[in-house]
Amino acid sequence: MTSLESIRTFADAFKQRFDRVDILINNAGVFIPYQKRWVTKDGFEYNLGVNYISHFLLTELLLDHCKAAASSGEPSR
Repeated sequence: MTSLESIRTFADAFKQRFDRVDILINNAGVFIPYQKRWVTKDGFEYNLGVNYISHFLLTELLLDHCKAAASSGEPSR
């Protein structure tokens, strides 16, 4: 979750394999004390990048697949 590129790669692979997302739980999280400034590969402050931006991007990339599950009417398997 520290690289936007890895999130995009995962989302692409997921969408090729599955046609919907029944449930998406964004549960990754870190806490890096502010004794030293850490940044992600993309230049975001580490806590913000991992705890918020990565979740937002993943949800955005999979949103159509989440909507597909809501409108399918089929129970989860």
